[in-house]
Amino acid sequence: MQQRKDIGIRVSDLRMDTKRGLRFASDNHFSAVEVAADNQETTPERLSGTGRTHLARLVRGQGMNLASISLDSLGGGISDRAQVDRIITQVDSSLKLAADMAVPVLSHDVGELFGLEQSQHDCAREALAELSARADRVGTIYAVRSRACDPDTVDQLVRMVGSSSVKISLDPGSLLMAGFNPLDAITTYGDKVVLAYVRDATRGTPDRAGQEIDLGGGQLDLSAYLAVLSACGPVGPKILRREYASNPCLALVTDREVLDSRLAF
Repeated sequence: MQQRKDIGIRVSDLRMDTKRGLRFASDNHFSAVEVAADNQETTPERLSGTGRTHLARLVRGQGMNLASISLDSLGGGISDRAQVDRIITQVDSSLKLAADMAVPVLSHDVGELFGLEQSQHDCAREALAELSARADRVGTIYAVRSRACDPDTVDQLVRMVGSSSVKISLDPGSLLMAGFNPLDAITTYGDKVVLAYVRDATRGTPDRAGQEIDLGGGQLDLSAYLAVLSACGPVGPKILRREYASNPCLALVTDREVLDSRLAF
């Protein structure tokens, strides 16, 4: 049997039902999975207490760990006062879902955090403070993630909250597509990084976003990324992402082989 390295996969990227996705992950030697709280099958509203227990056992019974729960807040973000109450409620139920399933991290796409006006900055800071308190209550780490963010702003907001329950999940592909250098972001975030994705992309500009691409084919210096990331301390399994691939199953297996070759056991 092939030994599994510490590499995970986001099940929703496979675009198949959850059970088939878990079987695919196990059959292809992934050690961990991330399950989406906004996937129709695995929302907090859909999963009863029994369903949560069953899903956690299903993952672990296939030799994998539940590394994180993901949540994407579409149609707004924590800097939007018109949407922030809805988002806090959504995050709260997802934090409880993670706690019930003994999942250590909720990775939340908080919306755009770039070029914020002062009122937007204040709204985001207040939201993070509230979410910090809710994460503390259930014992789950709340990890900030943004598709369009200025790493300095993210770092400032997280450090202003000053809570051990509020960390950062790092997606190098998103950073590249938004025009930022992932290595610089890691240096900025330091020990605030609690979860790391692996995704390559071409680098975008303020006028034109980059594109997701096969691992090794874009501007991500994978060896340097892994080396700098290791200096941040333990961040759990590396979660491969292929959000836009036409054939995500093939793309993720191919990317896993590339990542596998760069990781020591």
